[in-house]
Amino acid sequence: MCVLAATFFEHLPDRQAMDDVLKEALRVLKPNGRYVAMQRNIHYEPGKYWDYYDRVLPLSHLSCKEAFEKAGFMVEELIPKFVPFSTSSRLPQWPILVRLYLAFPPIWNLLGGQFVLIARKIAND
Repeated sequence: MCVLAATFFEHLPDRQAMDDVLKEALRVLKPNGRYVAMQRNIHYEPGKYWDYYDRVLPLSHLSCKEAFEKAGFMVEELIPKFVPFSTSSRLPQWPILVRLYLAFPPIWNLLGGQFVLIARKIAND
C-alpha cells in the first residue's frame, strides 16, 4: 500500500494539520507501506513559493523530512530538487522531453524546484 501526496502540504493551515495527516497515514498504512510526497521547496524557491494565494504552510525538503520522522516514519529517500517548481513554463512539455529529463538527474539541480520524499512505515516485529 502507498500514499501519494503531490503539492498538498503547502495548502494545510498549520503544522498541527500536517502532523494530523501524517499520524492518520501512519495509522492506515500497513507495515512497510510507503508515503511518497512531492512538494514545492521553499528552500530553493522562497519568492515564488508565496506567489500563490492558497499557499499557507512553508516547507523545505529538510522540514518535511523532520515532520515525517517525528510522526514515526523512516525516510528512505529525499531528493531536494526533482521536478521544476511549476508546470507553467515556456519550455515544451512533450512526453519525450519529460522522459529525458527524468532520466538525467544532473539537470534536476538546474531546473528542480520541488522535492520528493519517500518514507516507510516501520514494521513492528
